[in-house]
Amino acid sequence: QLLEQGHQFDVVCSMEVIEHVENPAGFLKVLGQLVKPEGDLILSTISRTPLSYFLTIFCAEHLMRMVPVGTHHWSKYINPDELHKGVEELSKCEVLNIQGIGFNPLSGQWELTRSRDGNGSSKDGGLLGLMGPPLAEASNYFLAAKKPAAASVDASSASS
Repeated sequence: QLLEQGHQFDVVCSMEVIEHVENPAGFLKVLGQLVKPEGDLILSTISRTPLSYFLTIFCAEHLMRMVPVGTHHWSKYINPDELHKGVEELSKCEVLNIQGIGFNPLSGQWELTRSRDGNGSSKDGGLLGLMGPPLAEASNYFLAAKKPAAASVDASSASS
């Protein structure tokens, strides 16, 4: 309905949603259409790695029962490089940063890990930042992107 009513926003956030949708490509396209030119798109999701399976499905669902069994489907998890490509191609936004987040059992705190800019260059981040990509993004991560001022919309996407 938001698109049908012509709504666009300065910031669109999708936190821990895309790994639950049936059509992630269509979802990314709609998110991009909801972002105003020069607006920001911020997503968080889970990487498709053995560690993420262990933490989110085995531990969180089966062992600790933090969420109902069947909440997560490992095959729907999206690796950072896949999301980077999807955001740029489908949302028509330029990826600015990818930032991992992980639980540090030594401090008992969640910490941001090493981040990458849109070109893949690493930046340090906390104790867990000692782990470089891909380990730093082995479970949850954030992606930040910006829609260009004059977003290019081709004829095929304008008609859909």
